[in-house]
Amino acid sequence: MRAHSACKTGFTLVELLVVIAIIGILIALLLPAVQSAREAARRVQCANNMKQLALAIHNYHTMNGAFPPGGVSDMQGELCTKTGVALNRETRAPWTIRILPQLEQQNRYDRFDFNASFNGWMPDDGPIPTTPNRAEQEQPNGLFQCPSDPNSTPEAANNNYYGVQGGGATPDCAAGGFPLYWVFYYNGIFQHNKSTRFADIADGSSNTLLLGEQRYQMTRLQSDTYAATWASGYRTNGGSGGPWSRPNNVAAAQEPINAAPTKKGSMAWDTRTFGSFHPGGCHFALADGSTQFLSEDLDLATYRSLGNMRDGLPLGSFSR
Repeated sequence: MRAHSACKTGFTLVELLVVIAIIGILIALLLPAVQSAREAARRVQCANNMKQLALAIHNYHTMNGAFPPGGVSDMQGELCTKTGVALNRETRAPWTIRILPQLEQQNRYDRFDFNASFNGWMPDDGPIPTTPNRAEQEQPNGLFQCPSDPNSTPEAANNNYYGVQGGGATPDCAAGGFPLYWVFYYNGIFQHNKSTRFADIADGSSNTLLLGEQRYQMTRLQSDTYAATWASGYRTNGGSGGPWSRPNNVAAAQEPINAAPTKKGSMAWDTRTFGSFHPGGCHFALADGSTQFLSEDLDLATYRSLGNMRDGLPLGSFSR
């Protein structure tokens, strides 16, 4: 009778607790490996996204004889501190929209009205009516999203891949108030109203950054007033209170990789550095089309020189 009872019971309470504890330990041991495998897969997908964008930019150069401008506006000359600029009215399509045909998104490209203005930030409409392009600018585009970014959802229109506008310790121009200032650099591939050619890259395409990962874009998750998307143009505006024109979807190699505070958006960091949600660094595409994962511990002077296409540096190979 006792043997039958033991067989029916199976485990004592103590034995059952031991089994549960062992299972918990095994799960705890396996979880980091599972998470690491998932991040490795996301990292591969992110690198593939950047490769597609770099290839599209190269194809654009083949078709047009130059890379797309970083941003376009009806304002000529220096934009950073120009005053008397009407909010959004002069803004035109950025590089992210101009390469859509090369990304096999011709139908989406055709939905934009290139004779109308483009918003720099959304909603942020200012004193003029909403541009007819705003609705399409706020539609997500998965090719511009890194899967490791928790904010890259099917409903979000964020951008994790920025063009490189230059590099160095000191910007050519800074706008806004310290420490929330945004910067303009004029020594990189993506510029306002300017199309760079391969022939302009004096340092060579294998020593010049083309694209970099971005985790600091100000999105609707941080602000209902100052929010950008993958399709944001340069925000052209200069009032009596000071210039507010700023670049969007381009950044400079000024601050170290992943150097910004943990907050994803801060109105300015997205113009001053690059960063990702991958541990230890972020992906970059060089002007030759290759993709590299650069460490956040990369020598700062080397990193800055990679953003500058004509400083004669770095010499030889650089540490990744």
